[in-house]
Amino acid sequence: MKKVLFVLLRTILLHAVFVVLLLGLTGIYYLLRGEIEGTGFVPRSYAEIPHNQLIMAIVTFMAAFLTIMLLVRFIDKRSLSDMLKIRFNLNQFVYGSLLGAALIILVTFVLISMDQVGLGKGNFHMQSMLYLLLYYLFVSLYEEFLYRGYLLGYYTKQMPVYLAVILTAVVFALMHMANRSFNAIALINVILLGVVLGLLRIRGRNLWAPIGLHFLWNFVQGPVFGFSVSGSPRTHGLFLMWLHGNENLTGGSFGPNASLVTLAVLLALSSWLAYRQFYQRPVNELAE
Repeated sequence: MKKVLFVLLRTILLHAVFVVLLLGLTGIYYLLRGEIEGTGFVPRSYAEIPHNQLIMAIVTFMAAFLTIMLLVRFIDKRSLSDMLKIRFNLNQFVYGSLLGAALIILVTFVLISMDQVGLGKGNFHMQSMLYLLLYYLFVSLYEEFLYRGYLLGYYTKQMPVYLAVILTAVVFALMHMANRSFNAIALINVILLGVVLGLLRIRGRNLWAPIGLHFLWNFVQGPVFGFSVSGSPRTHGLFLMWLHGNENLTGGSFGPNASLVTLAVLLALSSWLAYRQFYQRPVNELAE
C-alpha cells in the first residue's frame, strides 16, 4: 500500500511541477513578446501561427527538462550528471522514425482502400512545413523525456517492468483526455501507443527509438497527410485529406489516433513487441 501511495504521489508531483513551470515560462514568453511588439499580453490565437507553435513547443520542452532536473536533484537526490549522460543514438532514432512513418502510412492506405477517406493535393508551404517539422520534434522530445524517460524509469524501480510500461502508458493517455473529440477508442489507442513506445524504450535501452516513432507518427499524420493529430486543428499538408466514412474507422476530428484501424495496427505491434521483450529477451533495467 505504501509503495502504491509513493507511486501516486510521484506521478502527481511530476505533473504539478511541470504545469507550474510551463505556466510560468509561457507567461514570461507572452509578456516579453507583447512588450517587444507593443501589444501587451499576447492573445490565445497568437499560439496558432506555425512559428509560435514551435516557440511554445520549445518552451514546453524547457519546462519538462527543468521538471526532471528538479526531481532528479531534490527528490531522487541524484547528481544531475546522471541525467546529462543521455547520448544521441542515430540508428535507434532512424529505426523509430521509419517505424512511425510506416505505421501511419499503413493506417492511411487501409482507410483509403476501405473508401473511408479521400486523398488529394494539399496546400503546401515550405516555411510552415519546416516550422511544423521542428514543432513535432520538440513535442516528441518533451513527452518522451517526461513519460518514457523519467516516469517509466521511476516505475521500473517500484514494480515489474510490464506493469511499469502499462502504467506509464495509462498516465500518458490520461494526459490527452482534455483534447478535442477524445473518446473511448482514442483512450485505448493512446494507451497502446504508449505501450509500444515503452517497449521500444525498454528493448533499445534508450529514448531515441520512441522519440523517433512519436515524432514521425505525428508529423506524417498532420503536415504530410493533413489529418488532425489527437484533436489538434488540421494543418496545411502535402496532401488534402477528406473524411467521408464511419468516424469509428477514420477517427473523425480526433484523427487516426481514434480509429479502429489504428487500434488493430497498434494492438498487433504491441503484442509482437511484448512477445519479443518478455518471452525472447527479458530486460529488467533501463540503461538511460
